[in-house]
Amino acid sequence: MRALGEMAVRNPVSGSFGSYARQYLGPLAGFITGWTYTFEMVIVALADVTAFGIYMGLWYPDVPRWIWVLSIIFFIGAMNLCHVRIFGEMEFWLSLIKVVAIIAMIVAGGSIIFFGFGHAFPATGLENLWSHGGFAPNGWQGIIASLGIVMFAFGGVEIIGVTAAEAQNPKKVIPQAINTIPLRIVLFYVCTLAILMAIFPWNSFGEQGQSVRPYF
Repeated sequence: MRALGEMAVRNPVSGSFGSYARQYLGPLAGFITGWTYTFEMVIVALADVTAFGIYMGLWYPDVPRWIWVLSIIFFIGAMNLCHVRIFGEMEFWLSLIKVVAIIAMIVAGGSIIFFGFGHAFPATGLENLWSHGGFAPNGWQGIIASLGIVMFAFGGVEIIGVTAAEAQNPKKVIPQAINTIPLRIVLFYVCTLAILMAIFPWNSFGEQGQSVRPYF
């Protein structure tokens, strides 16, 4: 990401890494990079709307999931048809809601870990992080097998480079955005996973953890 940020500051173009690949590696590299990213975005969009339907189905099991999928597609489509100022404002508030929800989850989870929450959620401590087989109980094979999901989860940080051409002052805002990525990774990924695995043992997900994942 730092390399992409440096290239975006030096040459902020709308094509981002696709343009950089074409410029420095040739037309074929640019073609493959651009269409690979397009295909990835299609897969991500399908995964997102499917996940929305699954989660809403857990709360409203009587409603067919295709209704939720279709509704979120229409909602996102309507947002993109709005004026750019309205779209930016809605994106800001929706992102703020997501950030506040994640921080609230971290605070609530930390409270359960150290203090408990009534009789339903006694204080769990941090033992679950190294119990039940210790770190990497399935060996390096398990870690390697999880990398695909990890890389999928980290998708989106490249948007900083994609939007560089639209920034008013890319030499100022792009370095700021790039430098805050490690903090965001620690907050939104490491902390949330640590909280969940401290409350619920890793081998309980899919059993008792299945019912709590929609709330976290």
